[in-house]
Amino acid sequence: MSVNHPSGIFCEHGPRLLQWSEQGLLADKRLAVKDLFALKGYRNAAGNPDWYASHSEATQTAVSLARCLNAGAIFNGFTITDELAYALQGANMHYGCADNPKAPGHVCGGSSMGSAAAVAANLADIALGTDTGGSVRVPASYCGIYGIRPSHNAVSTEGLVALAPPFDTVGWFANNADDLALMGEVLLPKQNSIAARSVIICEDILALAEPDIADAIRAAAPAVAEQLSLPLQHRRLAAAEVQLLNELNTVFSVLQGRACAEQHGVWIERNKPSFEAAIAERFAKAMTLSEAEVLTASQKQLSWQQIFKRLIAEDDILILPSSVSTAPKPDQSQSELRQRLLSLTAIAGLTGSVQIHVPSFTITEQGMDKPSGYSLLRHSGHDQALLASIREII
Repeated sequence: MSVNHPSGIFCEHGPRLLQWSEQGLLADKRLAVKDLFALKGYRNAAGNPDWYASHSEATQTAVSLARCLNAGAIFNGFTITDELAYALQGANMHYGCADNPKAPGHVCGGSSMGSAAAVAANLADIALGTDTGGSVRVPASYCGIYGIRPSHNAVSTEGLVALAPPFDTVGWFANNADDLALMGEVLLPKQNSIAARSVIICEDILALAEPDIADAIRAAAPAVAEQLSLPLQHRRLAAAEVQLLNELNTVFSVLQGRACAEQHGVWIERNKPSFEAAIAERFAKAMTLSEAEVLTASQKQLSWQQIFKRLIAEDDILILPSSVSTAPKPDQSQSELRQRLLSLTAIAGLTGSVQIHVPSFTITEQGMDKPSGYSLLRHSGHDQALLASIREII
């Protein structure tokens, strides 16, 4: 297996144009698949050559991928991911960095960058990704496409290379709301959802993003509410709640880190894999987390869940940024950006909520119109209803 791919989008291993059925809801839709989903008879690299070398061919196909193939989708190839999906940057030192099709010279975001790039470049109609800490929502925002992180446990993760099971979700991308919803019909269970009654905008959450993005969402929110035939309500958090909101990056990092260490610690110790420096450091820190750190983070997660329930009710839709910025350049430092992103993406991650990115506007930076947009979010279990809402927005 070559250690490089010129496009930085598709892996060199795995099949091309594989179709199980010519009929179904996804008939003839080209499907790109993040290189974490098992396909019977093939190996995954999960973004790392040492993983590929130390694992055998899958004996079963991942449940979610099998559903897509049984529904008529055409497997168009495995897509490159950050190593073991433990990054939001979208650059893999082993297999390359896809250039952003909608913002040339900029990254696509990680860790589902290959899948996002495939859809944005029209090399696929739909794509499977995973979202643990933002790995669908951030690339969707950077690449100007639709993307969903479903409610936790709404879609089976059986057959995936896991990262942090308490937060792992199977997400997906599409170029339009109809295809995004079509994937939901294939992958999501039937749900008894409460009709939405209001759209909520929270200034304290908007403040996590760059001012241009926050301003654009403020401007877009009234039209979104009008198109959904719902009232728009403005809400604020108390000072102590804002403080916790700004600490969510640490809370999530600790809880995710503990889960990552439990999932991959033994394999790392045994195989001594070659990781990009930041990912190696992340795993090393995860494997030394103390029980006290985990306990404190767990308590703060519970506190955030209570705050979140007060902020939005079961029948509310929250409009919020999907990312704190537009796509950065490959050489831009990612450490600070990652922490800012996690405070935003952990809002859904720590509550198990469903969140969908809508590519509704661009931000002009240095003469370039770069993709951005907003997310709509609802409490867990309202995935299909939120997908239906997205289809009503022009």
